[in-house]
Amino acid sequence: KAPCPVLVVPGGDEVAPTTVQYKHIVCAVDFSPTSLATVSVALSLAEEADATVELLHVLELPPELQAVSARGETDIYQIRAAADADILRRLRALVPAEAREFCQVQSAVAEGKAHREILKAAVDQHADLIVMGVSGHGAIDRWVFGSTTASVLRGAHCPVLIARTPPSGA
Repeated sequence: KAPCPVLVVPGGDEVAPTTVQYKHIVCAVDFSPTSLATVSVALSLAEEADATVELLHVLELPPELQAVSARGETDIYQIRAAADADILRRLRALVPAEAREFCQVQSAVAEGKAHREILKAAVDQHADLIVMGVSGHGAIDRWVFGSTTASVLRGAHCPVLIARTPPSGA
């Protein structure tokens, strides 16, 4: 419910460093207003630290489409390649030219369960920060649909910075 971004740091036995520098940041982008706002947060942090940011979008392919591709009824691979290209174009368009002068920005598309792919990208990129947004859904939405953010928080081995969008009318 916090109106400001929240940094969640996983517990551990390590001694806290005297200065914190995020050199590898994974920023999850689902193109919602909240996730679009988190891109500027991730870029700002990266600019300060001369860091690398990976903008990551995850496609959760429904089982129906997986079954269609297995039967060969349509060229799902061609559809997927076109979707990937469009998503990469949209991700790259989110980065102002001046941001590229101060930090490295990579764009990626993954397929699978969003929380698993975000955590995998964090491990693969040796991320020391994950940045993501969360919408202000109620308890019933979280119970029925689950929460990608909550799953990432439970599985992350690095800090996670979460920005929230309040529900409409709040």
